[in-house]
Amino acid sequence: MRRLLLFCTAAVGLILGAPRASAQAERLGGWTYYGGSKGFTRYSALAQIDADNVKNLKVVWRRPGVDPSLKQKFPDLNPSHYYKATPIMVDGVVYSPNAVGLLEAFNPADGKTIWLQQPFESTMKEASGQSMRGIDSWRSGSDLRLLLVHGRYLYAVNAKDGTIYSDFGDKGRVNLQATGPYTGRFHWTSGPIVVRDVIVVAGSSAANGAGDGGFVKEVSPDNVRGYDVRTGKLSGLGKQLCSHRSNSTRFSLKLRNDLSLRKDEEHQR
Repeated sequence: MRRLLLFCTAAVGLILGAPRASAQAERLGGWTYYGGSKGFTRYSALAQIDADNVKNLKVVWRRPGVDPSLKQKFPDLNPSHYYKATPIMVDGVVYSPNAVGLLEAFNPADGKTIWLQQPFESTMKEASGQSMRGIDSWRSGSDLRLLLVHGRYLYAVNAKDGTIYSDFGDKGRVNLQATGPYTGRFHWTSGPIVVRDVIVVAGSSAANGAGDGGFVKEVSPDNVRGYDVRTGKLSGLGKQLCSHRSNSTRFSLKLRNDLSLRKDEEHQR
């Protein structure tokens, strides 16, 4: 049975009118990060829908997990039924990774597609993937970038048309694959988070049997990393705190503190 991504008036109402700052968006009922805010408050101040009228909500439109145009181009594409993305809304447009991890932009009023991120290369390998939990955005003037991880790569996508920035990383993407002992295929289902002008990513490249989910105590050194949002160059590294058990919270806190200190030092110069 084909997996459908369902939206109703409640979901649309929760993400309408998202301004730039997540704190302000939270107060006004916006939804600019997949956790509601970058503090993962998962809260909206909107009060139009309440306990008394929620029973009257009806589905106003539906979208498939993957836009039909991609299925037409790759008939053998087999998206996972485990769809776990939470959309964001910026400037009246909804953005969400689809069931294979590529970005889609659509109209919140009718659910119609505005654009679909194309695979890096027109191959089944590049078109395939898994659903990601979410994305983040970054703005400088009229430049609005959407940041996501698809497979082992970090992408910066132009919010206007879904194209990638060719001067970001290596021809438009950054390879997140780690190398070294106990290293396997890079794997991550969460979304990046932007701290000022730095894209923070984590993930795992542990080989089968290594790390938290396996039977080998050692794990590949997958340090949390920060990349420049404009160029894709590595700009920060959070050192691994444990040799055999990863702790993503401690990793993130350490990297965020390092980045904050670095930025504060720059401002003082």
